Amino acid sequence: MRPTRILNIIHLILLAFICSAGFAQNEKGVLNIRNYTPREYGAHAQNLCITQDKRGVLYFGNNRGVLEYDGTYWRIIRVANETSVSAIEVDDNGVVYAGADNEIGFLAPDKNGKLEYISLTNKVPKEAKDFGRIVKICNTKEGIFFQSSKILMKYDGKKITNYPSDKSFHNIFYTNGTLFIKQKSLAGVASKAQI
Repeated sequence: MRPTRILNIIHLILLAFICSAGFAQNEKGVLNIRNYTPREYGAHAQNLCITQDKRGVLYFGNNRGVLEYDGTYWRIIRVANETSVSAIEVDDNGVVYAGADNEIGFLAPDKNGKLEYISLTNKVPKEAKDFGRIVKICNTKEGIFFQSSKILMKYDGKKITNYPSDKSFHNIFYTNGTLFIKQKSLAGVASKAQI
């Protein structure tokens, strides 16, 4: 074989190696995304919210209840009045709270360790029973706050306190130990003394 032909083969091999190394770099940082169909997860197509517990299990607020996904299996957990779950949150102890239409509660293990829905709606004061759709849940040091457009409620682990207002609630969020409340034409900060 001639030296030029051997040199050309070496160049071709090197070029192929360099090109393949360049393509491999494009894969760095690419997320592995998998879309699931409603048929695969066995529930409604609309998922309104999502959270994740300390074990890595995902929970979705679905039109048929709380959708649980452990990375392998899907399971639907129905809420007491079987309405759409529109808000979901995990507290510091790993308890998953859910809010729906005139329904609030949490997930707790049954005698076999399988999570089931426990309603807290029976603890809601009479004057607040028609609270509407829960749109946000915040985990705070003072308790779990459930927010609808009509009312703000706090669950402290034993009882539910409601915070009615003549202005509708638009949003709440909790950061650095402070609960922020957005109402129609107002923005406020709830201090620890107020909640």
